[in-house]
Amino acid sequence: MNKENIEILKKYLFFISMFFSFIIWWHILYIYFYDNAKEIPIEWWSISEWIIWDFPHLNPLLNSNDYNKNVIYMLYRSLLKYDQKNNKIIWDLANCDIKNLNYIECYLDNNIKWSNWKDITAEDIVSTYNIIKNSNINPLMGSLLKETKITSKPWIISFSNKVKDVNFLQVFFQPIVSKEILDNIWNKELFWKFNPIDWIYSWPYKVDTVSYDDSLWIQKLILTKNEFYKKENILISKYIYKIFRDTEHFLKHKDIINIFFDKNNIIWDSMSRLNKITYNLNQYMSIFINEDKIKNYNLRTFILSKIGSNSILKTLWSWYDIASDAYLYWTGETKFEIPNLNLENTIKEMWYYKKDFLINLLSKEEKKTEIKQEVPEKINSKLTYIVSPINNKYNFLSEDDILLNWNTNNENPEEIYINNYKLSWFKKWNTNFYYRLKTSFKNVIIWENNYKIYFVIWWKKILKEEFNIVFSTDKEKLKTIEENYFKKTETITEIKPIQNNIINEQRKKNIIALDDKYYYDYNLKQFKLKLYYIDSNEELSWVANVVKNSLQTYGIIVDSIPINLSDLNKKINSWEKDYDIILVWIDLWIFNFNIYPYFHSSQAKSWFNFANLKNLNLDLILEELETNILDEKSINQKENDAINIINDRRIFKALYKKENNILIDKNIKLFKIQKNISWDLAINDAINKSYVTYEKNINFSEKSFSNFLDFISKIFKNE
Repeated sequence: MNKENIEILKKYLFFISMFFSFIIWWHILYIYFYDNAKEIPIEWWSISEWIIWDFPHLNPLLNSNDYNKNVIYMLYRSLLKYDQKNNKIIWDLANCDIKNLNYIECYLDNNIKWSNWKDITAEDIVSTYNIIKNSNINPLMGSLLKETKITSKPWIISFSNKVKDVNFLQVFFQPIVSKEILDNIWNKELFWKFNPIDWIYSWPYKVDTVSYDDSLWIQKLILTKNEFYKKENILISKYIYKIFRDTEHFLKHKDIINIFFDKNNIIWDSMSRLNKITYNLNQYMSIFINEDKIKNYNLRTFILSKIGSNSILKTLWSWYDIASDAYLYWTGETKFEIPNLNLENTIKEMWYYKKDFLINLLSKEEKKTEIKQEVPEKINSKLTYIVSPINNKYNFLSEDDILLNWNTNNENPEEIYINNYKLSWFKKWNTNFYYRLKTSFKNVIIWENNYKIYFVIWWKKILKEEFNIVFSTDKEKLKTIEENYFKKTETITEIKPIQNNIINEQRKKNIIALDDKYYYDYNLKQFKLKLYYIDSNEELSWVANVVKNSLQTYGIIVDSIPINLSDLNKKINSWEKDYDIILVWIDLWIFNFNIYPYFHSSQAKSWFNFANLKNLNLDLILEELETNILDEKSINQKENDAINIINDRRIFKALYKKENNILIDKNIKLFKIQKNISWDLAINDAINKSYVTYEKNINFSEKSFSNFLDFISKIFKNE
């Protein structure tokens, strides 16, 4: 390389070094000036939420618990809303005084308008509630409004109720529809889908267009800002719902997602450009045991102790939150354990046995011979306590439904037991008590039955009476047996206690063929429990299967049967109530203590009290909780009292609450939501507070040459 070329190379290297020095110092100056600069959101940009379902119905009058509810919340306001951050009810369209649940008065806010420039008036509110009250468009809301008197003055609406019920506050979260729309709507639209075009809205957004995207083959619902919504500034200019009809089609285009509620975890953590935010709603997967069907206390306790949250969550992967062993927040560390429980003896009390027991019983019966013996004097002796329908200590009956009545002879027992069954309805100082014998209750079987009456007096269990009943539906055979017992010679032929009094080789073979693991009654019918679960999604089916397998390990067969809510309602309303266990989601709404529907006696005949629990003390506590929303100390005490009663009855267990996922594009800023939320629409509130674009505001008063030198010094020190 000659001297001339070297000089040229030096020249180029100099310019290159100067260029990079300029770039470096410019970058340092940029960082310096924008260091600690305030980020100011700009009102602009559009974001899209992806949905796998049908096009939303957009009808705010319907009771919606799916994505429809979230879409409607973006378009319509209500009288009140819930502030999830501060856990309290706040005003929206109106300021309502909810201290007295019998009379609530609401004062409309100033300058509240529809998207067509017109004022939102008291007439709009009254019209919305009247159409719900006087039709069956929303049965749940209609039932809350049924006994409500609604009156209005300009800017004032009042609600009068005879019954104080905290659940009534749900009506104030009802989206309000313009009277102009309600007066002109067609009946078909009223009860189904609303036309999204040229409609009138009140929330931060309004429907702009509905279109079809030919590139993605999807429908799009496009919302734009409602310029007449003035309560708060919404920074996202356009919100787009992209509606896919199936999961496979959705996954082909997942790379351009902005927002997606990944409820079924079909994306999970597979996309790095999306933030996965998890949250829990105030909803619990729960087990209810029908107390009327499974009367044995120890068996109920055993069932609840063996249905564990951990085994269920292990099956359902790890996106569920156990939340302190997944019990309701007010249950604490409730563990249903029975030390040294002998399950076989417990089930024997229900007249079911293992195969070995039946074989031994059969062997004993075969060895018996007809022996002449003197009849004990007690056979003919009269009963002391029973007053009807039997008189002697040995009785012969052919009826399947026998109601025994007797009195305590003023002995004032604290408790009464028939064999090992405690009369739960008996209270001290009651002079009369009763006990129903019925084969369907499994407390009487064909042939000989022995009963012992125990009084608990001063904490001591005392045998007071013993009697026997020979039961058979064959009246002629029963008559013959009775005659043999009461012969004048006072002798009796011992009768072999076998159904139909027949022992044959086939019965031996049938018993030997039984499975050693399970339990059977005297007629070799297998002991089974009937579990119903709501067939709303696969998750409930999975949980039902785990429950089934958990109990089958201990020889308890479970028939798990899917059922829809409508059929479940019919079954609960039926007299028989032929289920042992119900598996269902329960929703406590925004009030954690809202357990009235699930445990109050009044709900046992018709709906949510799946366990058929009837307890007067619990009813009184629940009624107080239902009418009190302000006194936190009192609420906490009542909650503890209620849960102690519920736990003691062994009829309920909350298994877990689901951890929901929402996937958010990392370019969407300031999306914040708490881990545990009771107001599901808090998700929409978080979206409405978020933004995409912003600018930096530099505080030049803090910038100087000396300050710059300090900044450079810090950089080198850090290095």
